[in-house]
Amino acid sequence: MDSRENAVLAVALSVFCCAFLLGRAIGLDGPFFAFVMLLVIPILGSQLYLAATDADGSLPAGWIRAAMLVSVVLSGLYATLTTGFEQLAFQTASAVLLLGLLSDEFRSRDRKRKPVR
Repeated sequence: MDSRENAVLAVALSVFCCAFLLGRAIGLDGPFFAFVMLLVIPILGSQLYLAATDADGSLPAGWIRAAMLVSVVLSGLYATLTTGFEQLAFQTASAVLLLGLLSDEFRSRDRKRKPVR
């Protein structure tokens, strides 16, 4: 990995630690806090930031897809552990992430099919 990727992952880890300590200090807990702490900040946040700022196209597309797939699976698992509104929120998050993953797959497949002129 180059230094840019390492720096982004280090910042994500730092943000995770600070947010976790702050959340515990003010008494946050529950599935939403765990979802943000375990999935949004370290996995999705860092990978989507790298994808958004990748100007030269050097970031492997598999990293983003792997992050999205892990997010879909974990948000689906969170949905099975909760009830009511929380379950609906996690199911919605899982569906949105799955649609994002599928749209990225279709877009990349279309880019490969189009002839270069």
